[in-house]
Amino acid sequence: ASSYTPPDEATISAVLEAELQGMCPSGSTPLGLHIRALADRLGDGDADRPNKITIISDGVNTNGEDPIVAAQYVSDTYPNIQGDVIEVVGNDSLMQISQITGGSYYRTDNPDELLDALYSSAGICSDYTPVEPVDQNGCGSSGNWWNNN
Repeated sequence: ASSYTPPDEATISAVLEAELQGMCPSGSTPLGLHIRALADRLGDGDADRPNKITIISDGVNTNGEDPIVAAQYVSDTYPNIQGDVIEVVGNDSLMQISQITGGSYYRTDNPDELLDALYSSAGICSDYTPVEPVDQNGCGSSGNWWNNN
């Protein structure tokens, strides 16, 4: 006989809330620094197949190098890196990042449109179609806990 007692719903909710709070961004957003560092790590693509950086932003840069300066550095140093920008507020400087690097610009606050923009940035040409996860006992043969219906 097992002596395990599952936690009650209030305990589960409290733990989940604490975990979610830990995922919330806090502190500064050094967008320019991250753009430059990622480009340096990624390196240049080629004209037929450029490398791509996808930036998802709330539209705020609060620390460090100006993102426009970083985008110009990327354009000058790695002409075959494109910077796609997906953002929610309509910040002109973020649009400029995509223009400077030859990338695409998407603005949306709709979750489905956000996923469509991510698909497009990744070069996936089909629209996002949400699927309902189906709880599976074990992992099944595919190793996934969900199943596309």
